[in-house]
Amino acid sequence: MGIFDIHIKKDEKQNKENLSKLEDEIKQNAKETILSKNILEAKNFKVKNSLLSYDLKIDLTNNSLVLEGELKEVLILTILVILSILFTYGVGVILVIAYTYYQKLNTSKYLEKTITILNN
Repeated sequence: MGIFDIHIKKDEKQNKENLSKLEDEIKQNAKETILSKNILEAKNFKVKNSLLSYDLKIDLTNNSLVLEGELKEVLILTILVILSILFTYGVGVILVIAYTYYQKLNTSKYLEKTITILNN
């Protein structure tokens, strides 16, 4: 788990129907979704107004939902950090990291809101 990866755990009672509803909702923002037994995977999930995409893995076990998201553009961010060190003497690093963290918070809030809405 990296600093910009997403991890959400909901211990509320979950069932298979919620996972299929969640798939329908996530499918709108992902390029590819795969639903197997109790696991939903979404490739290149990108929220509106976001530049960064995530690979999501949603696991439904023991009536709890665990969502893990891995940031896809790590190489691009590394290049941006190196360039910002070279050209802005390190000030740009703060901007790149702050923007990336802001994007993570936006995506996390969207996913938590979606899960909460579908559970009700």
